[in-house]
Amino acid sequence: LYTTGLAGDDRTLTGVTMIDDIKAAIDRSIATSGDPTVAIIPEGPYVVPRYAA
Repeated sequence: LYTTGLAGDDRTLTGVTMIDDIKAAIDRSIATSGDPTVAIIPEGPYVVPRYAA
């Protein structure tokens, strides 16, 4: 997940791998899989649960 709206523990709550560089992540994915086909989801619907005491 690439986002500029989450930091620290909030990033951990997503349960997905966070990336800071989109191009580098795509390059790594292609190198690992050998498949240049990628899918990009430009926006949610991700929900980050929050616990309020």
